[in-house]
Amino acid sequence: MKLIICGVGGRMGQALVAAARGLGHHVMAGVERKGVSVHGELTTLEKLDPRGADAVIDFTAPEASLEHARACAAAKVPIVIGTTGFSTAQRAELEKLSANALLVAPNMSVGVNVVIGLAAELARRLGDDFDVEILETHHSKKKDAPSGTAPWLAEEIASATGRGRADFRLAREGVIGERPRREIGVQTLRGGDVVGEHTVFFFGDGERVELSHRATSREQFARGAIRAAAWLQGKSPGLYDMRHVLGFAWRTHRVKNSVGPRYAEVNGEQLKVLDQAPWNGGHPTGETLALASAELLAVSDASKVVAVAQNYKKHAAEMGKPVPPEPLIFLKPSTALNAHLSPIVLPPESQEVHHEAEVAVVIGKTLKRASEDEVRAALFAVTCFNDVTARDIQKRETQHTRGKGLRHLRVRRAVHGHRARRAEPAGSGAGKRADPPRRQTPAT
Repeated sequence: MKLIICGVGGRMGQALVAAARGLGHHVMAGVERKGVSVHGELTTLEKLDPRGADAVIDFTAPEASLEHARACAAAKVPIVIGTTGFSTAQRAELEKLSANALLVAPNMSVGVNVVIGLAAELARRLGDDFDVEILETHHSKKKDAPSGTAPWLAEEIASATGRGRADFRLAREGVIGERPRREIGVQTLRGGDVVGEHTVFFFGDGERVELSHRATSREQFARGAIRAAAWLQGKSPGLYDMRHVLGFAWRTHRVKNSVGPRYAEVNGEQLKVLDQAPWNGGHPTGETLALASAELLAVSDASKVVAVAQNYKKHAAEMGKPVPPEPLIFLKPSTALNAHLSPIVLPPESQEVHHEAEVAVVIGKTLKRASEDEVRAALFAVTCFNDVTARDIQKRETQHTRGKGLRHLRVRRAVHGHRARRAEPAGSGAGKRADPPRRQTPAT
């Protein structure tokens, strides 16, 4: 990629230049304010001109980052922003600039993003019997407090447990009384050359759980930012964060509301309704639904299902057929998709129905003779599939239209974010009726 680094004179900027060159990318130029020295041979600009770049990476200050985001929006060049300390109004302006492909993340580390997901899950499972406190530590030169990551941790924990920003406590002094049970404390330490440390404490009666991440160099932040810039290539306009890049950002459902079928993002026990499909850059409309009572539909309105058959030896042997020289590709109609947890209707013309768990991939854009990189960029999400087959019909006929495509024979769960963080057995709990129910042998 051809990259421009904003804030190139700082420690993070220098780490980005070194990491980008080490990964084989071309740093076209750096942007730095007047009077700041930049080490090494690099074209340095005082004002960003993103034309000709594949992406811009910005680690500066909120005002400068907004200016750079505006320039990238005008030039339609993707931008990755790692700046922290945005005000509510500045964050709102960034959201308006998401007519361009824009990624904003207070922390580019893979480890931190994993910890944030784990912290939300721990908070959900431990419940209100455990007090939540967040402690963040950074070097003495860091200008904002708390760090961008600490409030992010607090927001994710609050979302997972039905709390809000009113429950956050950023400082304590004097006679403050007993700690409210649902309070989320966020405390700050500054000193020395600490790159970044974050610990979430869950204090219970007689026990304590701690979840920590400690960064020992800026290299992982730089590599994460470059990875984000590469991920943004070819993406639809929208506001993204590192969880989208790493693939455990969120889950989406397709739901029914007063207007009709809509896509919605899972946010704790709530569903945030989107204005369009997530692979088209859907944004929250402001409408929320309770996950427990929402009517969940087939997770995709896909025009077709592309399936692969006989792509492993034991299943081919089970079917009494030789292994084909290359996998057998066939299509299934979209009517074969069943709604989440709805009954699978046993077709009366079949006496032998099998079911098995499979992995399914949601392709987010139309492709034709695509390169490997284009294919990888188009893989929007991973989900689980309950593959139900009228096996006796499939064996009798040379093609799979009826055996694999009868109406309502297939159930899928929520779509998980790009390269999903976990898999849930599709159709688990659904009223499957098979006489008798059969699975493929465990070896397959």
